[in-house]
Amino acid sequence: MNRRTFNRFTLIVILVSSVLTGCVAIPENEHPVQKLDASKLTLTSELSYRQANWPAADWWKLYGDDQLNQLIEQGRANSPTLATAASRIRQANATLSANQAEKLPTVSANASVTRDKETATGLIPVPYAGNYINQGRATLDFSYELDWWGKQSASIRAAAGQVAASRAEAASAELMLSTAITQQYFAFQSASAQLALVNQQIEKQDQLNRLQAARLKQGLETTDILRQQDQRRANLQQQAELLTTLKQQARIALRALTASDSLPALTAKPLPDVKTGVPDQLGVELIARRPEIDAARWRVESALSQEEVAKARFYPSFTINALVGFSTIDLDKLFNSASQISSIGPSIHLPIFDSGRLKANLEGNRAQTAVLINQYNESVINALKEVSDSVNNLQGVERQQAASLRAKQAAQAQQSLVEARLKQQLADKRQVIQAELGVMTENMTLLNLKQQQIAAQINLIKALGGGYQSANTNTAGEVK
Repeated sequence: MNRRTFNRFTLIVILVSSVLTGCVAIPENEHPVQKLDASKLTLTSELSYRQANWPAADWWKLYGDDQLNQLIEQGRANSPTLATAASRIRQANATLSANQAEKLPTVSANASVTRDKETATGLIPVPYAGNYINQGRATLDFSYELDWWGKQSASIRAAAGQVAASRAEAASAELMLSTAITQQYFAFQSASAQLALVNQQIEKQDQLNRLQAARLKQGLETTDILRQQDQRRANLQQQAELLTTLKQQARIALRALTASDSLPALTAKPLPDVKTGVPDQLGVELIARRPEIDAARWRVESALSQEEVAKARFYPSFTINALVGFSTIDLDKLFNSASQISSIGPSIHLPIFDSGRLKANLEGNRAQTAVLINQYNESVINALKEVSDSVNNLQGVERQQAASLRAKQAAQAQQSLVEARLKQQLADKRQVIQAELGVMTENMTLLNLKQQQIAAQINLIKALGGGYQSANTNTAGEVK
């Protein structure tokens, strides 16, 4: 075949393939699923709350606690969960690199030497018939598949989406870890503060019990009054034991969260007074700042690209193959110029009958995309619910705090009146102690509410994404 005939044949192959390509029938998607419109995500008017900026990436530092900062840094450095997430990112990057390499030409060196005994009763001519022949071959092979239908580009985009999703999932794991450590740390501080207050109540109750016992000896009190005071003392001791257990549970949880062999001694500190709020606009911004939603979004984008790969398989693939090298049956002359060989030419692969494999593969990809879109929509709905729940909890706690503060002020006013009456000898020490215990009871309620407020604040920060911001991916599959 001369060059003109070769070129003509190549052109015919391309034209026939083009005609057949126009006959390719890709089935329609009979079950399309749409993503939710994130721009409509807003809180209801009943849940309006003070406005604030989005949380910072190091949001826990707003509490100004060095112990907490150290615990979180330790957890981030030692966490097996974060190490696993980092490994998944490396795995996704390796897949992306492999897909990017598929778009580039391949060059390989190949060499072989064989020794064959030819048949003496076949078509092999003399002098080769019945004798051994040494065959040597050394070539440099080149192959390049043309990405006419965007299959390789779509594959790269799909892999890049998985990289971005893996990074978002790692950020989600880090947010889960930091919020868990912060919750347990303030649970420890709250239990410590409440335990200190209960011990003060026990001390005052012991004073009251001694006064009641003295009055009983004098015949001024009945036994049942003393038994009631003993019961109150036992209840306070029960609270002290419970709070001691809660402190230890918090330390155990912190040790696990920080993956530490031992946890350093933690100094008891007052619970911080920090105000949080909600950004003016949620909508699309909330989607971009929630790492698990961003991961779900990237999974959807990756699946859509995989659908494009599945569609491209319906069309013919074109590959250019070439080689240069040497081939001979006389090994001594393998690298002589007379032994040189070369070839170049296109090849085409067009699926015609595959028993429905391509359609089944496309339908499977579409079903997977639908699953991922539904999961994305669910995560969007849950995100708004979590923000709403956190705001509702904060509003409720703040209303309770206002009521408890009024109750404390009333208890303090009652204590002042009793102390004034004591100076005028119109009251005794027992009434003063009872008034002091009343103030301590209100302080305990306020401590509980403060711990609930901090827990709700942390949940709100988590619901707002904890300072995460979505990455961008360009058409070449590079994640920024």
